[in-house]
Amino acid sequence: QAQVSAAGAHRPTSHFVRMPFGSDTSPWEGCDQCGDLGHRMLPTLLSRLSRHAEKEAGMPLVARKRREFLKELPGLPERSYLKGVKELAIKFAEKNPPSAVPLGVVAGSAIPLQFVVLMMRLGFFPCFAVLIYSAASCDNGARLVYPWWAWGAVFPVQVACLGLEFICHRYTIVSPYQVLTRFRVFFVDSVSYRTWFAFSVLQSVFASGDMASDSAFLGIFLKSQTCVEEDHNMEWKRWVEANHGTMFADWTPSLTTLVYLAWGSVFFEIVYVLLDTVPLCAEVDYEIANENVASGYVTMYPTFLRAKQNHGSALVALATCNSAQLIASTDFDYAQMRAQEQYDHMNEGEFPSYLHHIEHLLLEGVYLTCVKGLLTNGFQLAIQMCVLQFRMRKAAEVSTDSMTQAYISFLFSTLGLIFRAWGGMSRSRVGWRWRKIGEAAVRRVDAGEAARTGALMSRLKLTWIVLVIFTIFSTALALYCAMKLALCMAGFAQLARAAD
Repeated sequence: QAQVSAAGAHRPTSHFVRMPFGSDTSPWEGCDQCGDLGHRMLPTLLSRLSRHAEKEAGMPLVARKRREFLKELPGLPERSYLKGVKELAIKFAEKNPPSAVPLGVVAGSAIPLQFVVLMMRLGFFPCFAVLIYSAASCDNGARLVYPWWAWGAVFPVQVACLGLEFICHRYTIVSPYQVLTRFRVFFVDSVSYRTWFAFSVLQSVFASGDMASDSAFLGIFLKSQTCVEEDHNMEWKRWVEANHGTMFADWTPSLTTLVYLAWGSVFFEIVYVLLDTVPLCAEVDYEIANENVASGYVTMYPTFLRAKQNHGSALVALATCNSAQLIASTDFDYAQMRAQEQYDHMNEGEFPSYLHHIEHLLLEGVYLTCVKGLLTNGFQLAIQMCVLQFRMRKAAEVSTDSMTQAYISFLFSTLGLIFRAWGGMSRSRVGWRWRKIGEAAVRRVDAGEAARTGALMSRLKLTWIVLVIFTIFSTALALYCAMKLALCMAGFAQLARAAD
């Protein structure tokens, strides 16, 4: 219904009339068009309220508290998530039984942003190596020094990456928080959102610094080849001949080639992630889906490495490659909790599908420990150690700035490897626990699911063994490099004092 005002403007007329508080007048009076609208609506409204009350009354107390938590999200600031994600969380919480928002439902809009971050990093760090090469100088006996202002080029790129990471974080933080109900940092099981946020941002900045220091090492090493007195390739050849013989030295690549390979190993990781996340079909919805599974949103698709990839796993893979810890840092605990939830609600004799979460967790641990740990940080450390030893032989001629810049690259790579080794130990411990649970489940599973369960357990055991091996190598190499770095720093300090 509408009335035309004197000015000719059209305003809708409400069926409800505002009445003074405590008035005896019926709210339906004064509305000629209402008829018996109130008498028809009131029973329906009361019936719905009654059914809702009965539903709530019949629900266990734990389920009601769980629903309240899923809807209210206590401990999570409103600015940390989008309003649309909160509304979607309420819809999932209203289901019976109440459930958390699946990560694959809300991750679609964040995936393109992480692809942008990947391209930014892929383009910037080679350019940073070129900048270091162009700005470095080996004149006046300083030997292989680049200006400290070159690190200022990292700042705007890092700020842009963190900004995009925070936007993705607002899309995705609700899903893991609804499952975990808390934030954890290393040994501390429950910390505030601000503490976890600050620690995750610090981890992201550190990871970018690690990559930037590797690029700086590449640039400064290539610059060293233009200095007549700094031919590390000849020193490398003599060292290999002295320790492994002439025949082995003839087949060994030059030090320059090894430096290129060590720095370029990070691109193997990028290629792997692209093969794992880029869909093979064009009909994929990169947006927030809804609570209706039959709504037609395409959030699962084939990739080069998987027959069925989903938005949640694809986003975590991209975030791990980009070292976006605001997104990736909760994946370890999230996978465990999802497995625990499925284990608690599993019926006797069912296929232990919860072990798929543990298998994913262990496979990711193998990837992080091997590719990001041994292949990237470990290989980089081995090469940097050789170059640092060559420089230490001429320590009296090397400036303090030159050695400090070498120590920065060495320190970043060492800490990065220690972090990967720590992650491998944590995942190995979790894998051992769930491996024992899975072995007990194999004995109770139905005969029709015995073969499939046995195959899953075999893959789980093999993955766990490989992870333990890589973790041991990473830990040993990290400890060795940390001690080597401490000895080099002490030796250089002693030679510097003797020169003074």
